[in-house]
Amino acid sequence: MIVVMSTRICIVGAKGRMGQAILQTANDLKIEIDCLVIREGSDFDEKLFLEYEDKVSYEISPTSDVILDFSTYEASKENVKMAYEYRIPILIGTTGKHTQHDYALYAQEIPILWAPNTSLAWNIIYQAVAKINDISDFQFKLGEIHQKKKKDKPSGTLKDLNTILNTSQVWSLRAGDHMSLHQVLGVNQKEVIRFEHQVLDRSVFADDAIKEALWLTKQQPGLYSVTDFISEY
Repeated sequence: MIVVMSTRICIVGAKGRMGQAILQTANDLKIEIDCLVIREGSDFDEKLFLEYEDKVSYEISPTSDVILDFSTYEASKENVKMAYEYRIPILIGTTGKHTQHDYALYAQEIPILWAPNTSLAWNIIYQAVAKINDISDFQFKLGEIHQKKKKDKPSGTLKDLNTILNTSQVWSLRAGDHMSLHQVLGVNQKEVIRFEHQVLDRSVFADDAIKEALWLTKQQPGLYSVTDFISEY
């Protein structure tokens, strides 16, 4: 059960699928929306925001308690600068051509959560695979299927895992409107291991992102991962 204090959140990328899912979760939990950031030049859509019309902006609000960034990796680099300027904790949920190390300097002053995949279940799998890789001599193969509009291929989730596995055996497909599936296969002379994580409802990412963002507001400046949150959960 989540105990929700009076925390004002800013959702960056509020028109996107994840932005809308987070807005719905926040509304269900009665979390205060301080700011809904959309891309400058994009059209305002009344149907998406209903009673939040006065919260929609092209810029991050300095009065927010935490930022959840699900925009684009290009925008994230500017969003973190704004978070740094306003001294606001930020969860980075975007994937693409950036890594957590790009934000190490800002993390000296504000809490930053690097979360290319906010699902707690997936991050527990990540921890398990990392530990197995440390103690055994498995050869790994990674695979994924995502909805056809997802731009990065492979996804940030697989790229993040592959920083510890360093395998060239990665396959990636884009199909359908709602797919999100990751697979890990490990083989050695004596054992075969297999992990699979399939998301049936995008709200799982939003639910867990809200939990992680609320946790982040209580942390000291630093660069965090979802596994840091799990260790205290």
